[in-house]
Amino acid sequence: MNVLPLLLVMLLAISDACAISINEGMYNPAGEDNNKEFIELLLDTPMNLSGFIIMDRASNDTLVPLRIQQDSVYALIVEEGFNTTSINASIYSAGSSIGNNLDNSGDAVILYAPNGTLLTNVSYDGTLANGNGRSIEFFEGMARESLETGGTPGRENSILAVPVNVSAPDNESEDRGADGNDSNVPAEEVPAEEEPPIECNPRFALSIPKEVYQNSEQIAISFRLNYSGDFIIGYGVEDLFGKIVKQYLNTTNLRTKTYTPRIKERDKVLVIKARLLVDCTDVISQAEKQVIVLNPDATEASASRQAVPAREASSPSDEEEASIERAQEQDEEKPKRTKIDYELLDLPSTIGHDSEFTARLLIDNNQQAHQFEVWSYIYRGPKSYSGEREDNLQRVNIEAGESAIIELQNIVEALPGKYKYKVKIRKDAQSTTTDITKELAVIANASTGGEEALAETQNVSMINPALVSSLDIVRQQPLIEPRKTASRQNPVRAVFESKGERLKEGIPYFLIAVLALIVLVFVWKS
Repeated sequence: MNVLPLLLVMLLAISDACAISINEGMYNPAGEDNNKEFIELLLDTPMNLSGFIIMDRASNDTLVPLRIQQDSVYALIVEEGFNTTSINASIYSAGSSIGNNLDNSGDAVILYAPNGTLLTNVSYDGTLANGNGRSIEFFEGMARESLETGGTPGRENSILAVPVNVSAPDNESEDRGADGNDSNVPAEEVPAEEEPPIECNPRFALSIPKEVYQNSEQIAISFRLNYSGDFIIGYGVEDLFGKIVKQYLNTTNLRTKTYTPRIKERDKVLVIKARLLVDCTDVISQAEKQVIVLNPDATEASASRQAVPAREASSPSDEEEASIERAQEQDEEKPKRTKIDYELLDLPSTIGHDSEFTARLLIDNNQQAHQFEVWSYIYRGPKSYSGEREDNLQRVNIEAGESAIIELQNIVEALPGKYKYKVKIRKDAQSTTTDITKELAVIANASTGGEEALAETQNVSMINPALVSSLDIVRQQPLIEPRKTASRQNPVRAVFESKGERLKEGIPYFLIAVLALIVLVFVWKS
């Protein structure tokens, strides 16, 4: 029986009955961590969370109620010995520590229903509220450092309680007599007040159209930001345990991004994360959304080996070991996939003249281990307009069942017009190649509109250099270093030409050389 649809129905039913979200967390209090860490949940309506499971990336705990507060929509998960005095919330104990003692360098917090249904999760990387006495507050997928020392357990988040600056109304009695009538005493001239500085408190959010996707279905990622200055957004995709699924990229615009999940499990929860850095503050804002990806084509064997949260860590029973062995035997008997998938990522449609850009090639190797050679160039007819055609050739070994992303850099040296971009892939030194060809337009000046089409990482160099230098939140690094990078030291250089074109150009020189040789022989004989 396929229980996946039933689990989804249960998940939606629980969400409709009482939506639960992780609202706040204290993972590294000032001083000793013991008995001071907490996780705050926000409920639509009060409910009893006895038997629910809280876990980090290392272990899990079953919630034990210490106090049920029927008039509060806040539930606090604490360690033993936590001081709950004057906290208006339901209190639950996770034991001596929450999970395996929330990691100060980064961790995930995941909440499950007693039946194992995933309810909500968040993660952090240690850049906010790390040992300074503040907590992390979450709102609409955004993470911010609390404005109050100690956080706001059992109360509204401090980032939602920031007062709006409103000009005070004039006090009419100041310029009037005791009876309220106009006074004959002239009012003193009051110097004009300086305008208060504009607060640097950008609101940042991430949104996606829905929460459940099919495998290989494109996910549209949108950003919302009420800020007009320079900014950088770093975005990527991780799983629940912090493993990077899509490498982080930088962007300096709010255009919609896309991501296409490709999973091998029957279903998987992915977390789309974004981090914002603006030029008016060093505070990093975070936002995230989680999606469920379904893969109906997954094999029974691979699905049976997915990790299911347990109440207590224990060794598998004899029956469970036998089941795992049978699944492995069935998996070995199934025919292996023999397809290799290639996908070109992040290729702009327009490029400015004399500009450098980066495209990324995804190779998904479902065969045995192979060596791949990959290179790219821009061309029209027989001529290459990005230097020698193999200038950026890269070699990479990919094991069976593994994937790799190769970054290809090219410099365009061509007049405005339509060209083609080609990626060539050679497997195991074979004579034939697999080619990917795309249309590409070269425009006159990248600074008058071309930057909107450049790759996201290229846009970073166009904004405040101080802002870029302080950006340490994006973890993207080239996975494969290029063997050679096209040089821009010679802005004017001959483009690469085919052998036929070179032979045509060399014929006059060849005839001159032959004629000179005949003259020399004639002179020598005479």
